[in-house]
Parts: sequence; structure tokens; C-alpha cells
Amino acid sequence: MAYGVATSAAAIATYLTCRAHFPLKFEGRTATALLGALLLIATVLIAANMLNFGWGRLLVTAAASAIWLVWSLTDEGAREMLAKLKRRRAAQ
Repeated sequence: MAYGVATSAAAIATYLTCRAHFPLKFEGRTATALLGALLLIATVLIAANMLNFGWGRLLVTAAASAIWLVWSLTDEGAREMLAKLKRRRAAQ
């Protein structure tokens, strides 16, 4: 439980720090990304509290992470960022 609270607090602090230095707006896409991250953390916390340490907990966490990754990659901004990264790597 402490891990989830600390991770959530760190995410909020990071957002607020970035917002203080960059002109970030709390848009719908930002809210969706934060909601997805909080759902991932909540899923991992629930699995950690309900399941004994072992394969079950690992599989639930891996499945939730995969769903979050696929959901994140449906965002146009994330796809553009990955395309730029691939171009940079190809140029090296």
C-alpha cells in the first residue's frame, strides 16, 4: 500500500513540478493518461494485497502493464514520440 501511495504522490509532484517550468495544461489527453496510470497502480496494489508473492501476482501485474502500454500507444502523441525515437536511432 505504501508503494502505491508513494508512487502516486511522486507522479503528482512530478506533474506539478513540470507544470511550474513548462506551459502544461490539464487537457483531456493528460487526464486520460493520468487515469490510466492510476488504474495500473491500483490494479498492481490490489493484486499485491490479494495474492501471495509468486507467479499469480507477476502475471496480473504483467497483464495490467501490457494493457496500459497498448492503451497508451493508441495516443497520437505517444506514437509520434516513438516514431521520432526510431528515426533518431536509425540515424545513429
